[in-house]
Amino acid sequence: MVNLIQWNARGLRNKAFAKDSFLTADIVAIQETFLTPPVNFALPNKILYRTDRHNSPSGGLLIGINKKFSSHLVNLQLPPSEVEVQAVRIVIESKSILNINIYSPHGNFEPSFLENLYASLSPPFIIVGDFNIHHPILGSLRTSRSANVVLDWISTHNMCIQNTSDPTYFKQGCHLSLLDLSICSPDLLYEIKWTVHNDTFDSDHCPVEISFNYCNTKGPSVRRRIHWGK
Repeated sequence: MVNLIQWNARGLRNKAFAKDSFLTADIVAIQETFLTPPVNFALPNKILYRTDRHNSPSGGLLIGINKKFSSHLVNLQLPPSEVEVQAVRIVIESKSILNINIYSPHGNFEPSFLENLYASLSPPFIIVGDFNIHHPILGSLRTSRSANVVLDWISTHNMCIQNTSDPTYFKQGCHLSLLDLSICSPDLLYEIKWTVHNDTFDSDHCPVEISFNYCNTKGPSVRRRIHWGK
């Protein structure tokens, strides 16, 4: 089994206690690292791929890969957008998988941006991140501007949302929300186990733990809707 943790950390510095959860994961995908280029950050036994904001101490992405796997950064040719994206291809037991890490600060997605992103993908792939969209089928009481754009994009390209009804975002005085999405290509559909961690580690998002058996990625190309009663 391969283990992946995705998390909007709202800053990785001074959160040493959260690192313990990352040490056993094969892959970590972090949003809002709040790291800047001069800042050193390391995780034992991990190769880190960082996308820092150069003009702001907020935002930022990080993908960490266990050193036992071969991996490399993939340069995506995407139109200008406030959405932060990074891609790393990982080789696991002679098979490769593409991991996409996304952070959208305001939940704004243009269709052209998403179509260009999909054109850059080759299965099998996993897309994880904080999409910051609101929709009733994502457990929200309202629909944000780009929610239908994102959900239609997922459906049109036969991708699969792995989330259950468990919320991932907790903020005092706000309705619990599912802002952190986990999306995969159909060949990974039946191989993934998805759970929400029960601690926010001083963020306002809980880490999501994903495990999958990559040796058996032979599922049929079927479309899956989210089962919110699960």
